[in-house]
Amino acid sequence: MRLAAQLAKLQDPALGTILRAKGVLQSEKGAVLLQFVCGQWSLAQTALEGNELCVIGKFSKEQAIRDLFAAV
Repeated sequence: MRLAAQLAKLQDPALGTILRAKGVLQSEKGAVLLQFVCGQWSLAQTALEGNELCVIGKFSKEQAIRDLFAAV
């Protein structure tokens, strides 16, 4: 699953520290609602449309985070 691989890369400490993330992303199996809290990811199928992710934290490589999800 491509989205799972991107989420794993997002946990790279070189990108910064992620405190919270949520959004609706398109995956190979349709739209998913993504939640990240306390180091734990959850994904759930959703009927919501769109492709947006809000990430809260301290980022050393903000553009790298944006690029990681640009193709999703």
